[in-house]
Amino acid sequence: MLANKLNALLAERQITIKQAVQETNLSRNTISNISNNIYATISNDVLDQLCNYLRVTPCEFFVYAPIKINIGKGLNPDGIYLIFNVTDKQIENKYCFSLNLSENDSDENDILISLQSMSNDCYIFEKELVKLPPLLSASFTSQTIEIVLSALREEADDIIIKQNQHNKTSFNSYIDNSQKTTLKAKLIFPWGGYTKQLKIINGSIK
Repeated sequence: MLANKLNALLAERQITIKQAVQETNLSRNTISNISNNIYATISNDVLDQLCNYLRVTPCEFFVYAPIKINIGKGLNPDGIYLIFNVTDKQIENKYCFSLNLSENDSDENDILISLQSMSNDCYIFEKELVKLPPLLSASFTSQTIEIVLSALREEADDIIIKQNQHNKTSFNSYIDNSQKTTLKAKLIFPWGGYTKQLKIINGSIK
């Protein structure tokens, strides 16, 4: 995985997008696209201009990890699960995690969203994640959260939420019955915990 560090390099130097555009003569669209998308395609000419402007080498402009991770989702009789395809040295391994929801009675969070390994090789997957530099690790977590949110939006009828030890309902029904406009969610992943405010508009997560 190869990602650019333009956003971080500009922040370190306290350079705004507007200033970079004026001083490099590159278009605002070009700089904004690269700054906002760490995986943006960059031509050699643009890379040369940005490296000269920032006084960095291409090695300092990019961050690299020797693995590639693709994230997807699937549906089985038990509900939604996430699929992580990890390619390392041309060897591909697949890791599957079930998506589990439960209602939380604490004041801090309304619901708990967790990923639970569907096999016994979760520790191998976690070792793979250690190879990711902070920038790529943060991007991977953001992508995972977005996949989870897309499942909540698109497969709300297929996702079951536990309300207590005996009661379960579909996430769609839970939203309709809660009559809330926001949900405070705690996301528990094998590699860390995160919080997210989920907006509810017209009966679905936005």
